[in-house]
Amino acid sequence: MIAYPKIRNILEAIFSIETGLSDDAQSAMLQRSLRNPEWRIAFQNELLSAATNPQTSWQELLSNDKYEVTDTDSELDARAIAMSLLWKTTFPDEPIPQL
Repeated sequence: MIAYPKIRNILEAIFSIETGLSDDAQSAMLQRSLRNPEWRIAFQNELLSAATNPQTSWQELLSNDKYEVTDTDSELDARAIAMSLLWKTTFPDEPIPQL
């Protein structure tokens, strides 16, 4: 399994339940991170790779031993949640890739 370190870092630092940020604060922090051009390109590439890889475990990315964003019943639910948190802010004018 691919590690996706930037996705994990953002999910842990901004979206984990332990962080306790409001939805608006989460969105603002992700937008602030995306203002760094080098980081933005790396994150976009990683997110695009994860979103188009059918082997990506979105459930594990959202809930693991290190942090928890949310617990879901299926990979489809987990992917939908992750896309709503990450894709729309990162790629505002692009549709979410289909698997």
